[in-house]
Amino acid sequence: MRILVNQYPGVIFLLLILSACSGPRYYTYTPSPGVMPFFKEKGDATAGAALTVVSEDGEKLNSGIQAKGAYAITDHLAITASFSGNKQVEAYSKNWSDGLHNYDSNFIRYNNRITELGAGYFTTLQNGKTTLNIYGGVGFGKNKITDIAQLTDNTYLLSYLNTTVKKYWLQPSVHHITGRRFNIGIATRLTLLDQKKLHTNWTEEQLKARDLDKLGSKMFFYIEPSILMQVAVFPRWLNLDVGFVFCPDVRTDQYGIVDDTRRMRSRSFMFHIGLSADIKKLFK
Repeated sequence: MRILVNQYPGVIFLLLILSACSGPRYYTYTPSPGVMPFFKEKGDATAGAALTVVSEDGEKLNSGIQAKGAYAITDHLAITASFSGNKQVEAYSKNWSDGLHNYDSNFIRYNNRITELGAGYFTTLQNGKTTLNIYGGVGFGKNKITDIAQLTDNTYLLSYLNTTVKKYWLQPSVHHITGRRFNIGIATRLTLLDQKKLHTNWTEEQLKARDLDKLGSKMFFYIEPSILMQVAVFPRWLNLDVGFVFCPDVRTDQYGIVDDTRRMRSRSFMFHIGLSADIKKLFK
């Protein structure tokens, strides 16, 4: 070590800087599964609920719930609604500094809630089994980040950031409806996210160290490909829904700091599984 210090003082200094400045990754956005109804005509309706699971780096798993519904008001127009809630917990054990405190470890809790309303157009192609769909809508919710940190002097510090969320989205999709036991839909949701800092006890310098300083300054754009598979079970009006949502990772610089003017750090993958009811079949 003495040889390394004598010959490469610049390398040692860089390692110390990186170890002191590189801290936990704070996430500002968790995508929610889009409502993707398999509609063909007026009066089609569906309602359901699902368990959602988000993963980061294939290691951390956090769960949530979603309730959703849709109704076709004409042969080509439909309305949708959903509520999603997620609670996520992550722990980091790494020495770092945000410019005000020196941290030994961080225990971070996320609590996200959003209600989304939408409307859209659907049409059946000549083969009778494929539909083209385009839905759009808005969402309103709140995000809460609570950080319980242990400092290097063995004291504890409680920090928080609460934000309001407005979400504007457009969702084109293609659905294959067999009319029997299996349906599948592929969609891409285009999302504009507007978050405002509501309450926080972090300073602007501390927010910047966490890549959270841009909240409220502009809206951010996300592209979210997704797939939904639906299998009819017993009774015949009940369906098992299984789906995946992807939100590509935000670009970071060589030190792991977010370097992307379009987005902030988001969850990159969500799996959801649940049950939905075909309301028309239920009352036949």
